[in-house]
Amino acid sequence: MASFLPSPSPDAPNARSLGRLARRLQRQRRKDVRNYLLSIADDSAFVAEVLAAYGDAHFEAFANLRQGEWYVDPRRRAAPAQTCRFKSTDGHARHWDFSLRRLNLHVAAAAARRGGAVIVDATKAGKRFPDAFNATVPLWCAVLNRVVFGDGEGLTEDAAECAALCL
Repeated sequence: MASFLPSPSPDAPNARSLGRLARRLQRQRRKDVRNYLLSIADDSAFVAEVLAAYGDAHFEAFANLRQGEWYVDPRRRAAPAQTCRFKSTDGHARHWDFSLRRLNLHVAAAAARRGGAVIVDATKAGKRFPDAFNATVPLWCAVLNRVVFGDGEGLTEDAAECAALCL
């Protein structure tokens, strides 16, 4: 570990306290990595438990690329199709945009086939939902609903009301 501070001479009065501080910082850094990995393991176990209780029998699980991959067992998503990519910038800061590059049609197909799908993602501490869940996924659902169901003509009253809420 490189230090930008000059090495204190052993005779300096603060030498011991600087060394102690450096060791404490190094231990804290190790603890942070350890806690980070333990948190991932704990969250991953929670995802597996929820999928076992609600998802396995009914829904397919998709790991949102990058963050979500940490939390879904790789054996559950052996096929590349078991991942998806909902990027938070599609709909971020009220910039409503539908990505034609990331259609995630395999997620829509699985949801149609099985009555739903589970998308796993993560966010920073202190945030309730990942940005992709606040903007991108609802926007994606609204666009696909509009494509499949049109503007609501011919739908039952409940379905038309639901479609109107999605848009």
